[in-house]
Amino acid sequence: MRRRAAGSADRFSVAPEVTVSRDGDDVTFFQARTGRYWRGNETAARVVELLGQGRTVGEVVDDLAAAYGVDRDVVHQDAVGVVRSLVTARVLAPTAGTR
Repeated sequence: MRRRAAGSADRFSVAPEVTVSRDGDDVTFFQARTGRYWRGNETAARVVELLGQGRTVGEVVDDLAAAYGVDRDVVHQDAVGVVRSLVTARVLAPTAGTR
């Protein structure tokens, strides 16, 4: 089954079986059931943090672009890439009401 791209109005949360740990600016996601883990940089950590606050992908992009003074299109590409990777790894899951 092909997964669709993360849209600006979509919301995601960390999957219930995944533990999130921060180490300075970095983040580690651990899935105990499989024993797999993923590491992310400061951007990945911030994207997941903001999504965890209930923000949409578009709102996350706006927040990051304003915070870092970076072009919104560049931030959008990076944020959607992070979300896609983490959804594929089953670290993030769409929240209820997301298409």
